[in-house]
This record gives sequence, structure tokens and C-alpha cells, in this order.
Amino acid sequence: MRRLVLVGVVALLAGSAVHTEARPALTWGPAPPSLPKGAKLAVVSGDPGQAGPFVIQLKFPPGYAVPPHRHPTDEHVTVVHGALTLGMGR
Repeated sequence: MRRLVLVGVVALLAGSAVHTEARPALTWGPAPPSLPKGAKLAVVSGDPGQAGPFVIQLKFPPGYAVPPHRHPTDEHVTVVHGALTLGMGR
């Protein structure tokens, strides 16, 4: 039984290693003028200027504040490092 479990774990790890891909380096540039200066933006996939899904990454310096604003569509936010505080309402 131990040998079967060990073989299964090794096969699982080997299979996951096969599916990993090297990610291309992101090209960082200034964020759009709708954000205060200091933000950096990189497009991961898609085209933010066109209709349809896209993925971007944003970098903000410490203490950066985004002014109140709206988004015309739903979005998903992932904080990779640091903290995010949100406010909603008028």
C-alpha cells in the first residue's frame, strides 16, 4: 500500500511539473492618466482598450491612494503583496 501511495504522489508531482510554463517578463509602463502619478501597469493578456476580457497588473508605491471611481463591468482583484482597503457608497 505504501508503494502504491508513493508511486501515486510521484506521478502527480511529475505530471504537475510537465504543465508548468515559463511566464514571459511583463512590460511595465505608466498607468492611465485616470490614476494619480506613480502607478505602473502591465498587460498580462487581452486588450484593455477593447471590449472583452483582459488581465492587467498594477503596482502602486507605498501609501498610494486611488480616488473614488466607477467601473462599467465586473472585475476580479488579487492583491499579490501589501494591503487593499476599499470604500463603497456616496
